[in-house]
Amino acid sequence: MGLFDRFSGEERAIKNYVTLLPLQMKEDHGLRYEYTPAQVKQSAMRANLPKEYLALGYAMFLTRDVFESINHGQDNYDELRKKTGFQRVNEKSR
Repeated sequence: MGLFDRFSGEERAIKNYVTLLPLQMKEDHGLRYEYTPAQVKQSAMRANLPKEYLALGYAMFLTRDVFESINHGQDNYDELRKKTGFQRVNEKSR
């Protein structure tokens, strides 16, 4: 797979996570301020989103502390949040 293929795959994954995951989360778990990692993973899988980009979903719906406790420094929370355009209520950008 070439650089362009990876880039377009990531862009497609971001678009799908941003458009499909919120709807699936609402359907599966209702509207909430906080979700668990298990809820995010379950909804991402039910929406047939690529699991290699699950960190996007975690960044979208988990607090920074929860994200960092399960991600172990593999991905940057702020960078993923910026890519998805999501910002939690009462959470200021750093």
